[in-house]
Amino acid sequence: VAFLAVRLCDVAPDGASSRATYGILNLTHRGSHEDIRPVEPGRRERVRIQLNDTAYAFEAGHRLRIAISTTYWPMVWPSPEVVTLTAFEGSALFLPIRPPRPGDEDLRIDEEPVTGPPEAMTEVIPGRWERAMTTDPATGETVITNISDGGRHRLDAIGLQMRAAGEDSVGIREGDPLSCWAESRRTSEQGRPGWEIRIEGKVRLTATRENWLLTGSLEAYENGTLVHETRREATIPRDGV
Repeated sequence: VAFLAVRLCDVAPDGASSRATYGILNLTHRGSHEDIRPVEPGRRERVRIQLNDTAYAFEAGHRLRIAISTTYWPMVWPSPEVVTLTAFEGSALFLPIRPPRPGDEDLRIDEEPVTGPPEAMTEVIPGRWERAMTTDPATGETVITNISDGGRHRLDAIGLQMRAAGEDSVGIREGDPLSCWAESRRTSEQGRPGWEIRIEGKVRLTATRENWLLTGSLEAYENGTLVHETRREATIPRDGV
């Protein structure tokens, strides 16, 4: 079980690299998404990888670079074991080109979109958006965490206060793909003086060589008291992933 991640990069004269687009292929799906076949060790295969469609202008003096890897964490969950692939000569990049043409300058949109007036709101607690990456020197585990907290706001017309927040984390130890995990937390709050409800949801995904292991929980609180709780677990075959 293996996959290929292919990135098309724009390399500036000073060496700075920007990703223009990318494509990912699970090699067990190299025939089709219906025909799932493990890769045979030692066998040469010719594969075609479709990069994501995008519009991108390469400046004069820049170079194009193709970067190929067998991992692309945290965007892609790693294969069950470390994989070594060999690339042979004969690869080709087919890149569609759109020459400039009259009228292109009219395609640029600088105006702000027109919307209706928003409801009057007062910020009660400011929001925060953070991204952090840490590596534990003792275990070698790297964790990436994204926090998206819109803060707490009050709808002035009805006095209702609301908050929605999320936290997403992924972790892995170098050289151990089965150590990979992902966890998402969501919080939703609504309240008025004397009345407050809060819902806490969490989903965690881990994997063995054969299965995905999924756990989830949902907790509901009213005025700080737990009034409902649900917990579920699921085992799902990896099936060539």
